Amino acid sequence: MLVDEKQHQWAGISLAIFLVALVIYLPYEAGTGPGGPKGKTVHGLAFGIAGFTLMMICGLLGARKAVRTWRIGKAQSWLRAHIWLGLVSFPLILFHSGFSFGGGLLSQVLMYLFVVVLLSGVVGIIIQNVVPRILLERIPHETIYEQIPHVIDQLRREGDDLVEAICGKFERKDTSGSAGGLGWRAKEEKPKPVHAPIAGSEKLKEFYVDEVRPLLYPKVVGEAAAFKTHSSARFGRMRTLLSVELHEPLGDLEHLFAERRELDLQKKIHMYLHGWLFIHIPVAYALLALSIVHAVVSLYY
Repeated sequence: MLVDEKQHQWAGISLAIFLVALVIYLPYEAGTGPGGPKGKTVHGLAFGIAGFTLMMICGLLGARKAVRTWRIGKAQSWLRAHIWLGLVSFPLILFHSGFSFGGGLLSQVLMYLFVVVLLSGVVGIIIQNVVPRILLERIPHETIYEQIPHVIDQLRREGDDLVEAICGKFERKDTSGSAGGLGWRAKEEKPKPVHAPIAGSEKLKEFYVDEVRPLLYPKVVGEAAAFKTHSSARFGRMRTLLSVELHEPLGDLEHLFAERRELDLQKKIHMYLHGWLFIHIPVAYALLALSIVHAVVSLYY
């Protein structure tokens, strides 16, 4: 969700709610006794109900996203409401408690959970506005995230065809049965014809089979993963060992490997882009559930 001019309406509504609540809270707080505002007073209950209502509206975003057949407003409008109403619900709850984290264990847990939800949401907004720009700058050939394993398999097949055309046949030993990928490498090239091996190309084939090819799989473990750190030096060393006529295919292999590294970077950036949700969502629903418990306990006990 990008922070842009489309946010102005919900930002204005949230600001208006906050200002009205503040105007009510200040004289209420000034008129209370030494103990300060309490959650069980009329004003305290009103602030609590208002804050909890906004929290529930924010929680409905999850239901709206889970049931995509619902035609209750646009998803982007729900998300904007989620952001701004979620922000303004926090001061309402502070007004409800009199800026206290509560004397009981449940009240304290609720306030700390609310802080975690608020901070993780703010961090998420920042990430959603910063990371896509990094993705665009550092990965010019972005592909569909779910198709990354297929694209990697296709890179391996292209490398195999290239090496076989220069060095002759070798045993491919494919362990992945993935079909050709979609996205920016969706159109698979036809295999290159295999000719007699070029003199001195055995070293190139060994380098590809032993060091480069193991990295052209979606999952890379063990010694193959260590190659990524020193890949430039290893390609450079091979360039000094091979004849000049083999430098071009070696450069093509290095280009394939660079594309493989771009896909790894995209996966990492994707994790940063969505990883904060693994904190925000479960803590938010825990907050809502415990808030209901808190409301019941406060009213009846």
